[in-house]
Amino acid sequence: MDARTPPTRPGSEPAADAVGANGGVPGAGQRFGPYRIERLLGDGGMGVVLRARDEPLRRDVALKLIQPELLSQRGIRDAFLEEARAMAAIRHPNVVHVYALGEEEGHPYFAMELFEDGNLERRMREGGPMEPAEAIALMRGVARGLRAIHRRHRIHGDVKPSNVLLAQETRPALTDMGLSHLLGEDQPPVVRGTPAYLAPERATALPVPAEAKPRQDVYALAVMGVELMTGRLPFEDERADRLLELHASTPPPAVSELRRDLGPRFDAAFARALRKDPAKRTPSPMQLVDELEDALARGRAGEGRRFLVVDDDEEWRELLIGALIRRFPGARVEGASDGALGIEAARNHPPDLALVDLNMPGLDGVELTSELRELAPAERMPIVVLSGEGGAHDWRLLRRLGADRFFVKPTPFDELCDTLERLLQRAAS
Repeated sequence: MDARTPPTRPGSEPAADAVGANGGVPGAGQRFGPYRIERLLGDGGMGVVLRARDEPLRRDVALKLIQPELLSQRGIRDAFLEEARAMAAIRHPNVVHVYALGEEEGHPYFAMELFEDGNLERRMREGGPMEPAEAIALMRGVARGLRAIHRRHRIHGDVKPSNVLLAQETRPALTDMGLSHLLGEDQPPVVRGTPAYLAPERATALPVPAEAKPRQDVYALAVMGVELMTGRLPFEDERADRLLELHASTPPPAVSELRRDLGPRFDAAFARALRKDPAKRTPSPMQLVDELEDALARGRAGEGRRFLVVDDDEEWRELLIGALIRRFPGARVEGASDGALGIEAARNHPPDLALVDLNMPGLDGVELTSELRELAPAERMPIVVLSGEGGAHDWRLLRRLGADRFFVKPTPFDELCDTLERLLQRAAS
């Protein structure tokens, strides 16, 4: 659709009883060539999609027709034919298959594979944000479809949830390639597409080298991924022109700001895929999904694990606990304000990893490390010591007592969590 038209939002799908209300579109029960029309499936700006029965072949299909009022407009038929050919050229389970192309009573049409479970937009509207694993699995199917399209030297050009159909709610397939074009073709001077998912280079109609053009589909897939996981788009505005400007010039929010249990690795993967400059963007849809899979797997390193944080500085302790919860969704994190409470917590609920402050009143970090190590060997419970003070003598002593790593406060949380991840993986091996 033209970018000057606001994007369709959830709840905008037409009712099934609208069949026959479009003047010239065949209604339920009518014959249309070899097909018997059953009901309306979708009604867009240029086309209408009907569920129909192919009676000679005895199979159900989706029929796409041009909106009757557009039949006389110049170029519409050519664009419709090009869309059908583009889809028919790609045989892949994640791209809707075109069965036939024809014309009946002045109406061009093409018959497509029918998907019984609607589209991803409806799934989101009914089910809300998805768990990361489910969203990534669906994105991987879409990425495979895009890879097949890109290998044919084409761009999809309109990746969004309403253009992803579902079979058994698990197999996604891309449809609606009305904005698809070959890599060597020039972009039209008019900005066309769905503003909520439009890459910056499309929003500004800037020229892009052919090798970087597929990355507009990477951008749209990333926008869709953010929406799947958080229930929100990176940019939202009622006015299409302002929405295009946001995509062109405003940094997107971190996904962890939109959903707190998505950690820094998800932030990094989405940030790369949403870069304004396509030359610096994640190069392919499959790489984006691989990076999200990696973020999910690393998050699972802490799933079901128990962390113990012992520090008498309440503010630092709470900041560290928050960082651990964000980085390791599913982990249980317990805090203690001094060494005595820390060893008591460890005896009641043995941790998988302990983070210990060196300088505490009463039972300090040296003594606590010694007692913790008596509870479990290093391969079962890594111990990490943090301190704003301390010298080489302290570190040598702590190492002899069984500490695994040392960090000086203030510690960058990303660096600390990377180390904890490796220690947990080592302990699990």
